[in-house]
Amino acid sequence: MSRRVIILSTTVGALLAITLTTSLRRAGAAEQGARSARSTYEQAVADANEVLALRGRRPVIAAAEHPTRDLIARINDVLNLCGLSSRIFSSLTPESDVKLDVQSSDRSIYRRQSLRLSLMGVEPPEIGSFLASWREAQPLWSISRIELTHQRSREADTPKYDVTLVLSSIYVSYESSS
Repeated sequence: MSRRVIILSTTVGALLAITLTTSLRRAGAAEQGARSARSTYEQAVADANEVLALRGRRPVIAAAEHPTRDLIARINDVLNLCGLSSRIFSSLTPESDVKLDVQSSDRSIYRRQSLRLSLMGVEPPEIGSFLASWREAQPLWSISRIELTHQRSREADTPKYDVTLVLSSIYVSYESSS
């Protein structure tokens, strides 16, 4: 064999090896990207299903009483259940108590009462824990709005938020007043 053929064969072999190595790396990166995209897709589907399930939940209706009785104690119970200090509980203020336009055969009046709950200096995992525990422990009170205000702090290790929740409850009133 001539020297020229050997050099040419070696060069072609090296080029093929380089091309094959590059293709394998690209295939591995593409496979990892596809796995990541699949995971993101599955999480988005799970989140969408949870949103649909929450939208489809029917409100629990209390009969013939304002549902505010012992609400501060209930809030403290849920905080305790989550392992959170009751010191983060800042305030509970009335927001509205309005008649709903619902037809009833027994002349009962449906009303929606809303209260504003404020929690101060809460970390994101604590917010999630409180919301999950509240949903389980207090089905009569649904959370209709969440407002988060980031606290500015020199200690940037863990972000803290002031949380305002609007809690709503539907109840039946047999009074004729609006």
